[in-house]
Amino acid sequence: MKSRYQVTVGVLILLTASFLRLWMYGEVPPGLQHDETFNAEDAIGLVDEGDFRLFYESNQGREGAYIWLLGLSYLMFGINSLMIKFPAFVCGLFTVALTYRFGSQNYSRLVGFVAGSMTAVSFWAIFTSRVGLRAVMLPVIVLLVLIGLSRILRAPRAPDRRRSAIVTGLALGFAFYTYTASLALYPAYCLFVATIAFCNRSLMRRIWLELILVAILAFVTALPMAYIVLHQQSLRRAEGIAQPMRLALDGNPEQLLENAKKLIGMPAFVGDPLWRYNVAGRPLFTLPIGLLVYFGLAAALVRARQSPLNAFLIGLLLFGLVPSLLTIRAPSFLRSIAILPSVMLFLGIAVSQFCVLFKRRPYLGWSLGLLSVAVTGIADYQAYFVEWTTSSRTELPFHYFGEQERLPYRIYRNDLRKLAHFLRDSKEEIVFVSVPDQELDPIVYKYANGPSQEELHVVWFDGLFNIVLSPQPTQLFVSPLSPINSKHAHWLKEQFGTKHIGRIPREDGHLAFEIYQLSSNSEHLAEALSSASAHTVYIESEAGLLLNSLPIQFGDLLRLHGIELSSQAVYGENDGIHNQLYFEALGSTEASIQIFMHLVDQAGAVVAQRDYLGVPPKHWHPGLFFMQDHFVPFFDRIEAGEYILKLGIYDWRSGMRIPVVDGANQPIADSLYIGKIEIRDRP
Repeated sequence: MKSRYQVTVGVLILLTASFLRLWMYGEVPPGLQHDETFNAEDAIGLVDEGDFRLFYESNQGREGAYIWLLGLSYLMFGINSLMIKFPAFVCGLFTVALTYRFGSQNYSRLVGFVAGSMTAVSFWAIFTSRVGLRAVMLPVIVLLVLIGLSRILRAPRAPDRRRSAIVTGLALGFAFYTYTASLALYPAYCLFVATIAFCNRSLMRRIWLELILVAILAFVTALPMAYIVLHQQSLRRAEGIAQPMRLALDGNPEQLLENAKKLIGMPAFVGDPLWRYNVAGRPLFTLPIGLLVYFGLAAALVRARQSPLNAFLIGLLLFGLVPSLLTIRAPSFLRSIAILPSVMLFLGIAVSQFCVLFKRRPYLGWSLGLLSVAVTGIADYQAYFVEWTTSSRTELPFHYFGEQERLPYRIYRNDLRKLAHFLRDSKEEIVFVSVPDQELDPIVYKYANGPSQEELHVVWFDGLFNIVLSPQPTQLFVSPLSPINSKHAHWLKEQFGTKHIGRIPREDGHLAFEIYQLSSNSEHLAEALSSASAHTVYIESEAGLLLNSLPIQFGDLLRLHGIELSSQAVYGENDGIHNQLYFEALGSTEASIQIFMHLVDQAGAVVAQRDYLGVPPKHWHPGLFFMQDHFVPFFDRIEAGEYILKLGIYDWRSGMRIPVVDGANQPIADSLYIGKIEIRDRP
């Protein structure tokens, strides 16, 4: 009967968890984000090219375990958003199931019910189960370690204990391959062993061999990743956000202390400040329920001597908060993900204490548990599916035609999913799309689009500084996140043959893309190129600077047709050099091309520069023209005098410059001198 009860309750909890992780799938979050697609790209490389790694260097570095899971998902589903979301869904359900099982077997049915149900319905766990980030894998490994340790404690026979020790040690070492916050498990395990050694010596004499076996296997399993961490700077992601720790080491602990205060209040008073991961500032639970976490922690602390697993949970809580303590924007729910099982189990322990208090009326404890789960389920459903999705507040200043843009739609790119659906039925052979990130947004689009449209060529570009044109009629899609700037806006006017033909709305009714039809504007394009080509350039040779007319060709990649300098006399501070560059693409390339513009003094030293290319080369095709607003800002004061402006193209991976070539395609220089600039002192 007990087993049947546990299975029935467990199934109901899992069905609830499944509903909350599948409801409004594809709408909440409204789309994919860049971090998810980084993982997916590496997973495809793993399957298609055999690129297996313990640690993946791109995107500031990521542990490999979740990417291995994504590789399996890719084999099952192919390239689409389901491939990205499915592993997180599975890990989320395993977290719910294992929390319920561990709580029921090691504490009581009530603890298991409350902890498992809270994991099923809370905002924190729902969110991580619906976003394809590697952090979701860590709670599963934490719970496997907990279950393994509980079996070592309970097993009467040495062979059973040793089998459990082998599995537990492997799981403990494997945790290092999931997420950086997994480091919390190792001091927590040390605290667990120390508690047994000092408080229950008879137990230590019985299981000491198994505890050593766990430690050895964990060490050996984690050793390859530890080598990477120590020798290949794989923690540079954390280093970039570790300002509180650096300040504390310099003798300024104020920010660290402020972080500690916020983390203490995380269950009931303070929440993650980023709308990316939370309703900004919302704590983990509503106030009365959040207070139960503190009560459960106190109860676990009192009973830690009798139950060493409590010591592990407490250690996991303390050390699991360290990543958020040492970094900016505390309390971070994602960096604190290792403590999720502890928090949920402390809730269950707190509720179970009411059964102890009301021995003659245990139903009061169950009533409190059911009420806590119901209140959390209702409040967190509203917070996640309504408030978080539709919030109009922002994390960073950004204005959408005078109205503040909604953050979830800036990060989770529903607009690209809508564009993919729109273009799926398109009869066009080529379209131009202006987006805020011309390198990463096409990857998000690829997964939103599913099977690729080989007959449709999409040219992605950054409309804030570029516009792409063609002598042939072409559709142009402009995101409000990357509108065409004032220098190029005239190309969208009717007198240039352009028509506004529609809009693509987002799910919430806001604008995703404006659609324009660029007509065959070869006359206007030829006129613009002719005017800009009047600018002269110089090429350095052994005989000195030689005057050259435009166009000028760089290798077999680009042809520079024209240059416009708005002014050749500028101030030396709080100013910069405004110019327009007119290019023709000669074909696509996978090379990592960048355009540089250097302002150099008479001695040849660079005093100001900007390296930028707003139209990725892999999207080029012959006959494509683009105009780039290549502003060179002055970040430091520049002394008055006469300077020279240089322009060139290089491969930023190899550092090699693309040569300027003559009519016979022979290299003649590696850069151009495009004008003299007079720097003046500002009055």
